[in-house]
Amino acid sequence: MKITYNILWIEDELSWYDTTLELFKSALEEVGFELVSERKDNIQQIQDLIGVDGLKKFDMLLVDFTLKNSEHGDKIIKLIRNNNIYTDVLFYSSAVENIKQSISRHGLEGVYTADRKDIESKFQSVFLTTIKKMQEVNAIRGLIMGETSDLDVEIKKIYHLIIELPFGEELQSKIKNIFVVDYKEIKKNYIKQCKDKRNCYTSDYKRYFSLSDSFRRYDILKEILKLKSFKGFDLELFKQYKSEVIEIRNKFAHAQAEEKDGKTLLKGQLGKEDFEFDEARCIEIRKKLILHKNNIDKLVNMLSKNNM
Repeated sequence: MKITYNILWIEDELSWYDTTLELFKSALEEVGFELVSERKDNIQQIQDLIGVDGLKKFDMLLVDFTLKNSEHGDKIIKLIRNNNIYTDVLFYSSAVENIKQSISRHGLEGVYTADRKDIESKFQSVFLTTIKKMQEVNAIRGLIMGETSDLDVEIKKIYHLIIELPFGEELQSKIKNIFVVDYKEIKKNYIKQCKDKRNCYTSDYKRYFSLSDSFRRYDILKEILKLKSFKGFDLELFKQYKSEVIEIRNKFAHAQAEEKDGKTLLKGQLGKEDFEFDEARCIEIRKKLILHKNNIDKLVNMLSKNNM
């Protein structure tokens, strides 16, 4: 599952494409998706893409009916369908009747049509139709599991990059204290599991970090990030990562879906509060995941450059 929505856009007017793309991006951000668009302007480029992966990465295809210095868009759609690619297509033109006649003449299937001036609203309608299945509990559960697993990997990467930075003695002492305090805390609850960590924490912070669970890794990294600021990275947002990402992931991982009064509720584990699951909640979760993903990506990029 993913929080990006990928489109292949066949359009040769670059300025119109850029302007309209920004409108599409804003519309998708409102429902918790990031729009990723790849623009092409002729049939040969589409043929080349089909040869690479059969257009598998795209969720929707947008095709201009009339391309300057190239074939009409209907030839592109015929090419796509003849290669057994049945991704949704939004076919548009200033002369929308020409599109409808072409669809009828060539027997093109699974094609939405739009007047160029109305493309924004039509795109949004088609998009909302294509994501309906992603609003179901199991689908959003898969999305959350996938995205948070990816973020866990990024957090480990950040930690490994930070720990290699040239800290002064004072900062090194503070970092060591974070691990010592954390070890003492975890020992209270997990004494039997702490032996390996106890034996390595004083000299091998990386090993200790890897052995810790997601909550611990987050807490350790948060405390380290308090010691040194990084321009562009939002520490205050990262402080919400535990409640907005990890805890949500755990709720979905251990809850059971149940229909009640026409709504889907997630039943929590014994003794834990149930919570309502609906489209608004899906949107909220996706938006939070995007915010944290972008924030963490910024830090990874900055640290990677510092360690080059």
